[in-house]
Amino acid sequence: REAACDNGLAVPEPDANPGLVADCEALLAAREALRGGGSLRWGYDRPITQWRGVLVQGEPLRVVGLRVVALDLDGSVPLELGRLDRLRYLNLRSNLLTGPIPPELGQLTELESLQFQWNHLSGPIPPTLGELDRLQYLNLRANQLIGPVPVALGRLAELRELHLKQNELSGHVPLVLGQLVNLRYLGLGGNALTGEVPPELGRLTELRELWLSNNRLTGPIPQALGALPALELVRLGGNGFEGCTPPGLAEVADHDIDLLGLPACPPP
Repeated sequence: REAACDNGLAVPEPDANPGLVADCEALLAAREALRGGGSLRWGYDRPITQWRGVLVQGEPLRVVGLRVVALDLDGSVPLELGRLDRLRYLNLRSNLLTGPIPPELGQLTELESLQFQWNHLSGPIPPTLGELDRLQYLNLRANQLIGPVPVALGRLAELRELHLKQNELSGHVPLVLGQLVNLRYLGLGGNALTGEVPPELGRLTELRELWLSNNRLTGPIPQALGALPALELVRLGGNGFEGCTPPGLAEVADHDIDLLGLPACPPP
């Protein structure tokens, strides 16, 4: 069977690795969407362990990682990737991909890292990403994503870094982001977010970097942000904040508080 993943060449010992055969078929279906200038070298005539960017591990063998970076791929994110149910790392950054993020990626319940930054993706962030309860790193920076920051992302209890800068997101900063108690990086700058900053962000005691600059945020800066114990960098400029600057923010090692033009709040 030359044109099948169980031909004995694409997948070693196909009878002993049926899951890898299924992964192989999913990737070959995905290849049709990931078109462009980069050569993936995926095919029935080559062992899957030699396919560009594909990491195979485990016993029985499965595809656990996919890293296809800076290959000028100008297709779309394939919905077939949602069939790779043992995938832990998915990285398609720095390509020319367009179109939406498929909601089917919410089926990747083993996923720990998802990187789609520096593409031309559009449409909303699918709420199904909130089903990825093992996710630690989510980077969708520098695309053309629209709509709100999904409230469902507040369910990602293991999340360490959330990169959503430089898109076209609108709506409010969800207060449920304050539930992400393991978060160390929150990047929402360079969007069109409106409303007030929720004081619930003051619960993020592990947060090192907070980027809210260049949105349309208004109202007071929550006092709780000045008490974040691990904060090392804060960017709030380019908004319409009112009132005063909470004590503590000016003491953060790297800040743009001086650009806000707000007086310091009196000590509590």
